[in-house]
Amino acid sequence: MTGVVTSNRCGTCRKRKVKCDEAKPVCGPCRKGHRVCEEPVSKVRFVDPKLAGTLVHRPGRTQKDEPARRFVDMPVLKYKPTQEGAVFQTLRMTTSKRRAHQSSNEALESPKIRRSPPLSTPETLQLVLLETFNNARPGLRIDLLAPWILDLPRRLSHSPALDDATACLVQRRISLLGGDGDSPARARDQASKYAKALLSLQTALSDPDESLSDNTLCAVVILGHVEMLGGGGLHGNAANYITHAGGSVKLMQVRGPSRHADGFPKLLLAEQRGPAIIDATVRGEDSFMNLPGWASLKFDDLSDDPDCYIVNEVMQTFGCTPTLIRDLRQWFSMPDDDGSDLLKRAQTLRRALQGASQFVTESLEGGTDIVEVPSAMGDEMFSTVYQYTSRSMAGACANYWSAAILLDTIIGRLLPPTSPPSAFQALSDRCIQYRQHICMSVEYASQFWPLGSMYITGPLVWAYHGATLEERAWIMAALWKIGAHIPGSQTFWGPVALDIATQFLFGEPVRLPGSEAGGDLDKNSKLRKLFGRSLDEMVEPLVNNEDSNEHGPSD
Repeated sequence: MTGVVTSNRCGTCRKRKVKCDEAKPVCGPCRKGHRVCEEPVSKVRFVDPKLAGTLVHRPGRTQKDEPARRFVDMPVLKYKPTQEGAVFQTLRMTTSKRRAHQSSNEALESPKIRRSPPLSTPETLQLVLLETFNNARPGLRIDLLAPWILDLPRRLSHSPALDDATACLVQRRISLLGGDGDSPARARDQASKYAKALLSLQTALSDPDESLSDNTLCAVVILGHVEMLGGGGLHGNAANYITHAGGSVKLMQVRGPSRHADGFPKLLLAEQRGPAIIDATVRGEDSFMNLPGWASLKFDDLSDDPDCYIVNEVMQTFGCTPTLIRDLRQWFSMPDDDGSDLLKRAQTLRRALQGASQFVTESLEGGTDIVEVPSAMGDEMFSTVYQYTSRSMAGACANYWSAAILLDTIIGRLLPPTSPPSAFQALSDRCIQYRQHICMSVEYASQFWPLGSMYITGPLVWAYHGATLEERAWIMAALWKIGAHIPGSQTFWGPVALDIATQFLFGEPVRLPGSEAGGDLDKNSKLRKLFGRSLDEMVEPLVNNEDSNEHGPSD
């Protein structure tokens, strides 16, 4: 060990540098000189011999009128330890004038702030999404589009398709926030992000593993919302929302029910039940939600709110309507019987809504969950409107009234002519009442414009069927106001488009304007071709591959 003291002489003799007899408790020299015999110094001193050649810090000089200088770095030129533990060092005491000038200036300057590294694109998207969740204006909160968006920030940076789709959605929200969503610069930026998102999605769908991932499905659904908000391409069209809805429906079918049993995929499936029903109705097919494996999925565990139970009951009933509407349309074209079987099926579905009917009726009569107040906008047709305790409550009631209008209209059409007039009148009165309820809920939905008010557009389309001319004009004006941020909203929510859409959705023979008598809508018509482009075609190869696997040699 370096620096060991070999003698035990006392501290006094060591200081006087005389020989000590090391007697205890007082040594001989100290007793003779009547001195205080101090304790011997420590025999062991730890010295690091590696200090040679390193820099030793020495404080600089200070003056009375000048601030203290920082420590000056001085190199050790020589290092020599002694037997008694002492260390002799030779230091370089002088520094260059430039170094001394820099040191004095650094003492007067404020310390520099270290900048954090720049955020990556996914990190920036995460911050923007989190900021929108607590926005003071409810209509600009992205999480109002769907509950699963709350889980979106932690999924970023794992899938380029999802990142680009989210960036496209955020860009559309920024355009709506700035109020210049239709400006040329915003439109070009939106179109660029949209094209990049489609390219990334095409790449993901071409990968066997990535195509079936939750993130890819989420990207398809997000692009559907972007198009619904008018952000798809240079000239966004909300009608393309059905196109992306068809793509997401096909992708869910390919993934199978086991991938949607719980967690994030189940939230996606719950939110896409409505688009799936519309897609099946347009295609004249059975809804896949009624197929084996899918029908056993329950969504009551997603929320404890009573509104969730009502929505699930209505959606379960709505899921059976595509088959009913397809058969009804075929019956209209070739009425080979009295339609009694269709009537029984419609009445069965109507009875399935008894739970929702009772809940909505009690909420209206209780005056707590649904309150009737004067219109703040001074509406002449509907001077009183509804205010709800929550947006989910408003959506549940609107969905119930839509399903009730559809089924009561079908039942009234299929009732035998010999039925009492009171039965027809009761069905008509109920449809009128439900239509008024939907219209009285529009003002509440407008509080969440633009991102959170789209839930009322579907019920308004259903309410358009059978309405008076004044009511139809009012409904179109409400749809145009809600879709003011969507290019072309006055076209696809115009009188011609709404007439065709409602006839088709209610199972009636559809005749295009200017077509010959009896020219019904078929699979080769222009309206059907509207639902067979873009993402629908992207997902088609996956469906074909799945079909070939299911019907291969093993079958």
